[in-house]
Amino acid sequence: MGNKAKYDNEVFVAIQNHWFAKAMPPTIQYITENCGLLSKSNVWLALRRLERNGHIKIVDSKAIPKKLYNLIKTSTGWKE
Repeated sequence: MGNKAKYDNEVFVAIQNHWFAKAMPPTIQYITENCGLLSKSNVWLALRRLERNGHIKIVDSKAIPKKLYNLIKTSTGWKE
């Protein structure tokens, strides 16, 4: 597994864990600190890769796991 895939997985797990524990998206700072990344720009690169690969949806600069996003969208009729 390459470094990108490793970091992407760590970022995704951090996002999921934060959502399930706090019912809100994590901050970029939280992800940076909890994934051992050196800069916020590395987090944004990982977030963009995760969104491009269909794992998350970025809404108003907040990362939402795709399954949770779809559930919210379906149950509330929310439109972007």
